[in-house]
Amino acid sequence: MERKIDIGKIYLIFDGSKTGHPGYVLWSDDLCNIYLVLKIGSSKNEHNFLFKLKDKNRIRPTYIYKRALLAKRKDIGKKSFTDFIFSKDEIRYLLNTIDTYNPAETKNIKRKDRRNFKRLYK
Repeated sequence: MERKIDIGKIYLIFDGSKTGHPGYVLWSDDLCNIYLVLKIGSSKNEHNFLFKLKDKNRIRPTYIYKRALLAKRKDIGKKSFTDFIFSKDEIRYLLNTIDTYNPAETKNIKRKDRRNFKRLYK
């Protein structure tokens, strides 16, 4: 039995960087083994923007990537973060801001996965 990845939880995403990034799962299809993730970072570059969290306990600034990330189950960590959450209003704002229809991809995504995503995600 394969592990369940829950929508609305934050997991560590292994996207090719050294240590990975936290990622909020926006959409999933367990049968096709594809997941759409909102990638979160802590340093500024041209691919992300500063996001002000309401949580005052965060020391480092939070940056959200402008494009969602298409990942497979093996790109997502086993345990979810319990101390790091988004409110419904923040998620609604982020869904209107980021590009979910043209996501970036992890190295494990194949052409078949891309095609399934375009067909299933609406």
